[in-house]
Amino acid sequence: MQIGNIGLGKMAFNLALYLQRIGHEVVAHNVNTDFVTKIRQKRINATFIVEELCQKLNNPTVIRLMVPKGEIAVRVITSLLPFLEKKRHYH
Repeated sequence: MQIGNIGLGKMAFNLALYLQRIGHEVVAHNVNTDFVTKIRQKRINATFIVEELCQKLNNPTVIRLMVPKGEIAVRVITSLLPFLEKKRHYH
């Protein structure tokens, strides 16, 4: 199964590694470029921008968010919607 992973804090980072270890294809994203670089070193496909994450994911699209609640979560979801809407029209 292919899983999008937004947020790469300590718990999310380790969960992405676990998902990869048990056979899932993980595509990760984080606003902190250091986290993206670090997870790429673990051979996980990671992107610097949300649009690229959405482009790399197959349909049906599964994205797991591990970001702080409130305004940050709303911003992340809002940034995803246009790209997920485009994907929905391709099928």
